[in-house]
Amino acid sequence: MLFWNEDPEATTEVATATAGPLERGPVGGRVLRLTISTAKSGGLVLLAAVLLGACAGGAGANTAHMIAFVDVASAATSRHVGGPALIVGTSDGARATIASLRPGLTRLDGVVLVAVFEGQQPTGGFSIRVTRIERDGGRLIVRAVFGKPLDNSTNTEAPTSPTHIVSIAGSEISGVREAVLVDETGAERARANLT
Repeated sequence: MLFWNEDPEATTEVATATAGPLERGPVGGRVLRLTISTAKSGGLVLLAAVLLGACAGGAGANTAHMIAFVDVASAATSRHVGGPALIVGTSDGARATIASLRPGLTRLDGVVLVAVFEGQQPTGGFSIRVTRIERDGGRLIVRAVFGKPLDNSTNTEAPTSPTHIVSIAGSEISGVREAVLVDETGAERARANLT
């Protein structure tokens, strides 16, 4: 709610916003003090138009929408060697790569596998977990949490390569040209070209 407060000691008037209850008058009624001169009302109309335009202008700008996904597999180790990686199973080659890096996966009809890899790590205790998938035009944004062991934890002293594989509906991937793996801080960790 917007109140216009006029300070008799000052030459300027100040508009303040409040979410609380209205002021109470001497007999308990609500008081709304609004003093607007003709010159100031023109300024307020302009301000209202700018604010309305800013709100309406952003309405169509963000076309991203969430995509539902289903857990398929998660493991502390895989056959992936190297740094963080993202593979989206839109082609026979990509599906074969996912199957070779995490043997034992069953091919599911009507869905596309999305595999994320944290990268090879020196010990156990590392993990990766997909938390959200979004589509923004021709881009698939895969958000994941990259976990690491606590300082005082006991972990396997063998190299690991954590992975998380999820599936999305095949219809969601139509027209997507690239996919990006983003960590919990918003930093890009990997990118996949899907064309």
